[in-house]
Amino acid sequence: MNKQQTAPAPDVPAPLMRSVLSALAKTTALATLGTALMFFVNLLLVLIVGKTFIAPLLILGLVTLFASGLACLRFRLAPALAALAVLVGGISLFSVPIHQYNITHPGEAATFISDLLLLAFAAVAVVAGLAATIQNYQRRERPTPRSLRPLLTMFTALVIGMMLVSLMATVNATTSAASTTTNGEPTVHLSPTTFVQNVVLVPKGSKLLLIDDGNYDHVLQNGFWQGAAPHSLAEPGAPTVQNRDINGGSLEIGPFTTAGIYHLYCTIHVGMDLTIVVQ
Repeated sequence: MNKQQTAPAPDVPAPLMRSVLSALAKTTALATLGTALMFFVNLLLVLIVGKTFIAPLLILGLVTLFASGLACLRFRLAPALAALAVLVGGISLFSVPIHQYNITHPGEAATFISDLLLLAFAAVAVVAGLAATIQNYQRRERPTPRSLRPLLTMFTALVIGMMLVSLMATVNATTSAASTTTNGEPTVHLSPTTFVQNVVLVPKGSKLLLIDDGNYDHVLQNGFWQGAAPHSLAEPGAPTVQNRDINGGSLEIGPFTTAGIYHLYCTIHVGMDLTIVVQ
C-alpha cells in the first residue's frame, strides 16, 4: 500500500491582531494609565500650590491616557506605540528645569514623590511595552515571563523606599530649617518656585544669605502675598529690598539691626513668602 505523504505545514506569520492581551501588554496599559494619572496630579499640584494652569501638563495627561487605551487594543504594535507616547511625554516633562530640581531634591516630599511616581510608571510602561512588542513578533503564544512578578515587586519596593526616605528628609528639613547656616550666617535656599523654608531666625546684627539652588529667576521685595495678590510693605527696621534679582548664585540681605518680624516675597511666584524673625 502506498502511504500518503503529507507535506510539512508552512510557517505562518503571527497574525496582526492578538486574541488575548498578554501579561506584558496588560502591564504596559496599567503603567501607562499610572503615568497619565501622575500628569494630572502634577497639574493639580501646580494649580493648587502655584495657582497656575500649565496647559502642556493637561495635554501630556490626555495623550498618555489615550495611549493607555491604545495599549489595550489587540494589534501587535499597540504596546510599542503606548511606550513611545510615554517616552516622549516623560522626556518633555523632565526637560523642564523645575522637574529636574524636583527629582533631585527628596527633601521636598510632595513634588519629589509626584515626579518619582511619574518616572517609575513611565519606566515600567516603556520597558514592558517594548518587551510586549518583541514577544508579539516572536511567537503566537505569549506566556508570562517568570521574572515579571519578582522584578515588579522589587521595583515597587525600591520606589516605596525612596518615598519613605523623602518623607523622613522632609521632616528633618522642617525641624532643622530655622538653624540652617553657612559659615555662621543664617541661610535660606530658593527652589524654582518657593523658599525652601518659609521661616528663618536671624540674630540681631546679622545678615541673611539667600542661595538660589539653580538658575531660577526670582525678584525679591519687602512684603508678602495676600492670596494671589502681592502686598509690598516698607517695614521699619528691615533692610530695604526692592526688585532684587537673583538667578543662580547667592544674595546677602542686611544686616538686620532691629529685633522684630519681617517679610520678603518673590514678585514672580505666587505664594513665595519668607518670614524673618530677628532676635
